[in-house]
Amino acid sequence: MTYSCETTDKGTAEITCIVADDSVTAVSVPSSIAHGGQTYKVTELFFSSSIVAKNVEQLTLPDTLENMRGWYFRKFVKVKELHIPGSIKDFSCTLQNAGSLEKLYFDEGVEKISANSMVTGCKSLSEIDLPSTLKMISGPSAFGGGYGPHKHRVSKRCRLRRHHNGRAQRLHVSDKRVVARIGYEDPLAHV
Repeated sequence: MTYSCETTDKGTAEITCIVADDSVTAVSVPSSIAHGGQTYKVTELFFSSSIVAKNVEQLTLPDTLENMRGWYFRKFVKVKELHIPGSIKDFSCTLQNAGSLEKLYFDEGVEKISANSMVTGCKSLSEIDLPSTLKMISGPSAFGGGYGPHKHRVSKRCRLRRHHNGRAQRLHVSDKRVVARIGYEDPLAHV
């Protein structure tokens, strides 16, 4: 397992590439890395085109992450479930074309989803859980499916839930916006 990273003088690091040998099936992104006698807190993760993770089935993200970006999450071709840590207040990373992704969980603490067409092409996606801390979904077509007859929305078989006061509320999805039962219909949906 190899991680490439960039460090800052503020004691933080961004992982810019992950290379997993063929025998690796689980990756736990570290919360810190040591380099040159100093420890750096991992706060960013970049899904670059150089990622090698064709046999990785499980990807665990640390609660130190503040930002995820890039377009190549799809290189984790066997990952079926992903938990986004609550330390990421504004989730703006695309997960497009992650064909095996079945379940997507946003942990408590995430406040905004601003990724454009975040799950386009995620044809196996069947469940999305949103936290009670979520205040806004501002990414155009954030939950757009991008395939089949429902190309502008999450598949009808996908359960989109928001947790509030310990109970899950089912959310309804329209072509351009997410509408909670309590009824926000603004294109920049406040949940």
